[in-house]
Amino acid sequence: MSPRWPFVPMVFCAALAVASGAVAQVVVLFARGPSAGAYPAGRVLPANQVVSLKAGDRLELLDGSGSHVLTGPAIVTAGHVEPRVRDELIGVFLKAQHSRPGIAASRGLGDGAPAAPGLWQVDVGVDGAVCLSKGAAAGLWRGPSTVSATVRITRPGTGETVNVSLPPDQPDVVWPAGLPTIDGERYVLTLDDGSTTALVWTILDPAPSALGDLATALLDKGCYDQLGRVQSAFAAE
Repeated sequence: MSPRWPFVPMVFCAALAVASGAVAQVVVLFARGPSAGAYPAGRVLPANQVVSLKAGDRLELLDGSGSHVLTGPAIVTAGHVEPRVRDELIGVFLKAQHSRPGIAASRGLGDGAPAAPGLWQVDVGVDGAVCLSKGAAAGLWRGPSTVSATVRITRPGTGETVNVSLPPDQPDVVWPAGLPTIDGERYVLTLDDGSTTALVWTILDPAPSALGDLATALLDKGCYDQLGRVQSAFAAE
C-alpha cells in the first residue's frame, strides 16, 4: 500500500524556508504522572504550545536544542525551535523529496486522511521501515473508526501469529508485548478485509538528541511515513 503521508513538493518546502512565521515542533520522549495520557511518548506538539502540568507530572521533550525535562505543577511552554533548526528540517524534507520522486503526487496533504498522532505508532495501512527510538514504547494505529477490527500480526521468522483487537472508537493500542521490536525484525499485518502490509523495525540507538537529528535519522533509515508526519505538523504551523 502507498505511504499515507507523502512529502509536499519542493517548491512548498522552499516557501516554508522564507516564511517568517514558520516554526517546527517538539516531540514527547517520556511522560509520567496524572497528565501522562495527554502527552504520550512520540506525540508531536507545536512549538510554543502551552502545556499544563499537575503535581507529580514529569515530561521530557525533544526540541531543536536537545531534550528538556518539565515537572509539575506548572504551566509552561512546550519548546523552542530556532531558525537554524527550522532550516535544517527543511533541508531534510527536501532530501526526502529527492529520494522519493513522485511521492507527493500520490496522495495530497489536504485529502483529509488522518495521520497517527505518535511517531512510534505503526500505521497498519502503510508498508515500509518503522523507526523506534531505543527504549520507547511502540503502538499500533488504524485511525478513527466506529467499528471493531482485528489485526493479525505474523512474525515470518518464527511463524508466530498474534491477533490484536481494536474496539469501536479506539484508533490505537499498544504493540503486543510478546512480539519483540528488535532491529531488523520483520512483521506482516493482515487486516479484516484480507489486505496486508509489511514492516521492518529499525531501532534508533543512540536515541536522537535533538529534533534535527531525529528528522535526519528518520530519513537515513528510510522511515518515510514517520518523517512525513513530522513534515505534516511542520507545514501546518
